[in-house]
Amino acid sequence: MDTPFNKNVKSMLVLEDDTITKKLWAIVLEKLGLPWEKVDWASSQKHFEARFNEKLAKKGTYDLVVCDIFIPGTKNGVELWREYREHKSTFCLVSSISPEEFKAMLKPGEDQDIIFLPKPLDPVSCAEILNTLALAHVIFAKGYS
Repeated sequence: MDTPFNKNVKSMLVLEDDTITKKLWAIVLEKLGLPWEKVDWASSQKHFEARFNEKLAKKGTYDLVVCDIFIPGTKNGVELWREYREHKSTFCLVSSISPEEFKAMLKPGEDQDIIFLPKPLDPVSCAEILNTLALAHVIFAKGYS
């Protein structure tokens, strides 16, 4: 099945430390048709940084990054996004906090650059947001306006 997602996403990183939520993402990605070799998984800040830096060392980047906000490590997902957003990856941050609490974590103007997906997650919403992000990534990465 051709979707905006599987046509446009060449690589993706998912940072999720919860086993059940990780399985939900796996199901969604399978339904969207993204081959497993295009998906990297991380379960902590340290693992995320290792994966991302390894990708950068090979002169690459991730098209999409799905990142839980509250993760094992000294940084949260918002801090990782701030650190790695310059590499042209499109980020979706996920958490069980409210949209208002999420917005309070951001600096003025940052809410224009980030997508927030509240938990509990459902597969349909996840698929819709990933398809939308895939299209947005292509448009903004190629400099269309």
